[in-house]
Amino acid sequence: MITKETTLNEIQQIDKSLGLVLKRYTDNPNNDASSLEHLCQDEGYDPQFLASVLNVFHQQKETLEELKHFSVPVILDYLTRTHSFYLEKRLPEIEQTVEQLMKVMDEEEGHLRDFIQMLHRVIKKDVAHHIQLEERIFFPYVRTLHKALCSDELDNGMVQELRGYSAQIFEQHHDDTLERQLHWMWTYLAKFKPMGERLSPFRILVSQLESFEVDLRVHSLMEEQVLLPRVMELESRVNKRFELW
Repeated sequence: MITKETTLNEIQQIDKSLGLVLKRYTDNPNNDASSLEHLCQDEGYDPQFLASVLNVFHQQKETLEELKHFSVPVILDYLTRTHSFYLEKRLPEIEQTVEQLMKVMDEEEGHLRDFIQMLHRVIKKDVAHHIQLEERIFFPYVRTLHKALCSDELDNGMVQELRGYSAQIFEQHHDDTLERQLHWMWTYLAKFKPMGERLSPFRILVSQLESFEVDLRVHSLMEEQVLLPRVMELESRVNKRFELW
């Protein structure tokens, strides 16, 4: 099990893919003998939270019970960092692999070329839509809820924002469509057996899509199992104080 005393080197020896999680908190997690606690102290993060998230990824957990006691700001910070990581690292790397693959595929493989380009467009569009919805509406709503709980009174802007949205609305529009699309896409591609110079970028693309699906699943579980119940609890407490709904 990963703890706050585990070093970044040890974490990547346990599971190389965990470097992708660490990159949300440090630019260079490789060849680093410092512990998670040391990293988090320098940057102001919660080392126990990061250790718990790394264990969720490594053990491929479907229930995130150990994350439910962390504060809303800590959870929001991770989700926001993850959004930035998707836009700045995940998607550009997939795009680069697709471009490399397009350069070496034959015209006879037109159907497969079209499929790969289509899936790339779908991923970019759906991920961007997901992030936009949360960053522009849901996350600001959660921050306002948290601020309201610490306030003696609410101004008109806060009241309007809180009455205009809810955890229930978010829950109604939140599903696992993107994860299911990614799973279907990479499993479909994995059936092909390209030869020659197409083999390496093809394998890389399948691996990237599979890894992204796992990442999105954890992201979705954290929103549904950890953040959403906490937001509903905040709504109840704020309403009890200010009678907004």
